[in-house]
Amino acid sequence: MNFLQFDIVFDHFFAGPGTEQVQHAMNSEQIEAQVAVIESYIAAGEPVAVGFAGPDLHHSMLVFGFIRNCTTHTVDLLVANNWKNDEKLNIHSRDAEIIRLFLAPDHEGPIAQWRYEKGVRKREIDRLFVVDVRRDPYVHERALLDTLTTKLRDQLDTEGRTIVVVENAAGARVIDGKHSTGWIRNRITEELEEVWYERVGKTYRFTCPADAALELEIADTGVARVLSAAPASESGVIIPSIQVTEAIEEGETVTRRFPLPDIPVSTTPADSTSAPEEIP
Repeated sequence: MNFLQFDIVFDHFFAGPGTEQVQHAMNSEQIEAQVAVIESYIAAGEPVAVGFAGPDLHHSMLVFGFIRNCTTHTVDLLVANNWKNDEKLNIHSRDAEIIRLFLAPDHEGPIAQWRYEKGVRKREIDRLFVVDVRRDPYVHERALLDTLTTKLRDQLDTEGRTIVVVENAAGARVIDGKHSTGWIRNRITEELEEVWYERVGKTYRFTCPADAALELEIADTGVARVLSAAPASESGVIIPSIQVTEAIEEGETVTRRFPLPDIPVSTTPADSTSAPEEIP
């Protein structure tokens, strides 16, 4: 499922028809046109993959039903989000969610509302399109992958920024001595405006100025990975780094610090505790 979603995102959001569709927010007429296609699939008894996008979002989910309310001019798309709980069906499933579309001509405010078991997600959706999922394996053109890689390398170089990804850690944050941005010890901070951060499970991604005096701090429960890509002083050269931390006793958590962007080959813990940190 995860590999398929990555393929869908690349094929439609980067290389295919969705590239143009996700550049700008859609109006109600454009969204209604996509809804009509979705309804035709559902009426034929077929679920349909749909791409959703917004200012800080691109995602794809499977629509398996809809509710059109002609009085309120809303359409509820019943969607299967990522199956996270080993569930086979979307009956009484926490991963069955709703995208509510507000299509009244005089509607003001966001055109979509993403509802899940705990309420409304704080992610803005203002464009969507039907995804034609291939039945045969996805094979991406090498030229497109090379173009994307080159674009990202050029962006790192021209903007002078470092990318850092931390995998399999109980927490990670970037600090400048006094302030921090990231998630560690069950607390999120966003105090460094020049540092961009996101977290998915036990994986953390940061981009930060390559010339800033910053450190990376991680809560390591054993064999975490730290990957980075930083622009060199020579234009057009990107320096990659992969660091795997040493194994520790089961149940322990070690706090480690790395200077950025020069992550050393060997590290020593800055602090440690025998009590494992809680992961929500």
